[in-house]
This record gives sequence, structure tokens and C-alpha cells, in this order.
Amino acid sequence: METIMHLTCMNIPVEKIDHALNTIKANGIQNVLALKGDPPHGQDKFVQVAGGFACVLDLVQHIRAKYGDYFGITVAGYPKAHPDMIQGDEGATLEAYNSDLAYLKRKTLSVVLKFWKSFSHVKILELCEIFILWSAIREA
Repeated sequence: METIMHLTCMNIPVEKIDHALNTIKANGIQNVLALKGDPPHGQDKFVQVAGGFACVLDLVQHIRAKYGDYFGITVAGYPKAHPDMIQGDEGATLEAYNSDLAYLKRKTLSVVLKFWKSFSHVKILELCEIFILWSAIREA
């Protein structure tokens, strides 16, 4: 069973992130789930710390720039838009939802190159077929 490190950029300066990444690299761990993270207790919103990242995309780009393709990076997204985009019971406006979707696309594209290099074209097609089947089952 492979291990995946959940790495947040909330209230963490770059030096601590690099320390964590160097530690897992030294231990042969190659999988990272890059997350924004939840605000600390008593804090409602994300606040960028000095020497930290503004968002997950910055974290992913840093990992790629410093560590190349060593790490397999995954990111997360919200099906109904990020909670910061949701306004009351109505949910996200179409504009906010589209903005969040565009950001998710940028995050995804920032990690897809490693994914593409890691698998053969046939494996990609097999994974797509599995996803289509899973989607059909979910819709039923």
C-alpha cells in the first residue's frame, strides 16, 4: 500500500513545507495531496502567512519547480464550488462557480503532466473508461 502525504499551505511558511517534503523524499514517499487546509481554530478565513503560499496552485508550482517530477501530486476540488464562493442557501452564483471551476482546471493541469508521464496511453484510456462507468452508475 502506498502512502500519500496530506500537505496544506495554511499558515505554513515555505521552509517548513520544504522540510516536510525533504523528509518524505528521504523516506521514499512520492505521493502528495496538496490542500489549502482549514483555517486554525478561531479564524474564519485563510490568511497567507509571511513566507507562505497564497493558494494551492502556488504550492503545486513550488513543488514542481523545486522537486521536478519526483512527487506525484494530487489536488482536491468541490463539486458545488469552494465554500468561499457559496453565498447562503442559494449556493454559488454562476460567475463564482465558473471562476472556481477555472481555478480547479488550473490546479488540475498543474499536476496532469506528471500523471501523463507516469502512465501509458493505454492505462489513461482504461482509467477514463472506469471513470465513465463510475459516473453512469452514480447517475443511475
